[in-house]
Amino acid sequence: MKKNILWIEDFDTKSISVRKHKSSQKSTEVVKNALGIFDQKYRDVIEIKTSLFEGIEYIITHKGEFDCVILDVDMSKNLQIDMDEKTHKGKIWREFLKHMNLPLKQEKEGNRIDYKVNNEPLAAYLGKNAGFYIVLFLISLGFPKERIIMFTAYGGSNPDNRVSAWETKFKSASLFIPCIIDKGSTFHSVHKERNEELNECLEKLYSQEYYKSRLFLYVIYNMFAFCKDEISRINREHAIEDKGNYKSIFNYVCKDADKKMHLDQVEDLIENVLFYFPCMEHNGVKDLNYQALKRFSEPFEADYIGNRIDEYNAYRVMKLYRNWSAHSLFSNPENLSDELFRLLVVVGLLLLTETRFGNSNDENEKMRILKTESFVQKWKEELWDKIKFLFHIDVGTKEQEILDYLEEYNWKVCKEWDEIPKNMVDVYDKYGKKGKKQMQFHYLLDAFMNCFVMNGIEYEDRACRTHYALSGHTEGIYLNLFRCAYSMLVDTNNTESSKSNANNEL
Repeated sequence: MKKNILWIEDFDTKSISVRKHKSSQKSTEVVKNALGIFDQKYRDVIEIKTSLFEGIEYIITHKGEFDCVILDVDMSKNLQIDMDEKTHKGKIWREFLKHMNLPLKQEKEGNRIDYKVNNEPLAAYLGKNAGFYIVLFLISLGFPKERIIMFTAYGGSNPDNRVSAWETKFKSASLFIPCIIDKGSTFHSVHKERNEELNECLEKLYSQEYYKSRLFLYVIYNMFAFCKDEISRINREHAIEDKGNYKSIFNYVCKDADKKMHLDQVEDLIENVLFYFPCMEHNGVKDLNYQALKRFSEPFEADYIGNRIDEYNAYRVMKLYRNWSAHSLFSNPENLSDELFRLLVVVGLLLLTETRFGNSNDENEKMRILKTESFVQKWKEELWDKIKFLFHIDVGTKEQEILDYLEEYNWKVCKEWDEIPKNMVDVYDKYGKKGKKQMQFHYLLDAFMNCFVMNGIEYEDRACRTHYALSGHTEGIYLNLFRCAYSMLVDTNNTESSKSNANNEL
């Protein structure tokens, strides 16, 4: 599992009842309950570390992976500092402390050396100042300071009101003050009630399209890893090794046997796309979506078996992107929207994952096929449910508006062609190669929409009028994506209309 939100929290509620629990007994239950304070959409990508040392160790060994850090302020519980250079813990502590400008003093006590700060034991000093020094450490490593949240029980409602002291500490060091959020009383009791302020802060951080896409990639990676593991389990249960010839839609449609994809290769493909989105957003890089999708679509350069199944049109849309990007037909690669990027990654992932088996007379194989197809169908629905918040959903958009727009627009496009097309993907393939370059992404999205909603064609004036309707299958799974796509279609269309009007006025 990949995690992009790091939460360092020692779960010290200052409660005697909690302290009575042995660490191993309380750990799983407390951590599981604690995730309940987060909205469901974040829970699968949160890595929890339950001590200051574990947090520092994770930061050192996983830097570049996480893009949001949530910190407890006081982490003095069970804190012991080992400075022995020969031990793993000693190396981690020394790596951490070399980034700090602490007035450390060494005092020899027999064969042991004690470290103090202002005559206070180092462990005690660091424990109560943990949040501040982790922030310093993160900033020294180049982590974006605005993506750090201090989550503390010492909020404004607490009589100690230590928040003002923390703010003073940051100001005196001329440092940016992180967002400081009060845990509230519910955190100390059952850990299950959501912290609205914390989730609002996360919502704001992940409303930035770059980090929204990064979160999206972590979520779908984890979803795919779960899918791959479950399919492997089903295969083992039926004593079948299907790794080299996975029965995905992609493999069913792909003509070249050497280019078929097994699930390990799909996992590598998603990881390669993640590589394009480092923790820190690069200034001046505007075509990350374009380059990442170009890498993700590489397998779709393989030729396909025409019209083998309905979904081959979706395969063709991915192939269109691959071919157009390979031949530099996109005049402005940076114009690939974040939502269209995410949309096509999902389409490609489903083509590489959804199954299409042939018939079998073997009872064991029949049962395996049934279990696999049933699981993948359920997994697909859960995938859409988990990622729908990463797409723009205009609840005011009516489904009929989408259909009317497609029907009218496609009719206009078809009338400009000099022969009757076999289907609308052919039309957009032609226009993508020879049409106006600034409309490439518009054509790509139109082609995608045509994969799922066509309901019938009639021919007129050497062109085809395509009639559209939402099927039950479409309505249940793709509706939110239709709304997302429609909003982009309209925006693109309005932009082009504005350009045209401006040119006419000139």
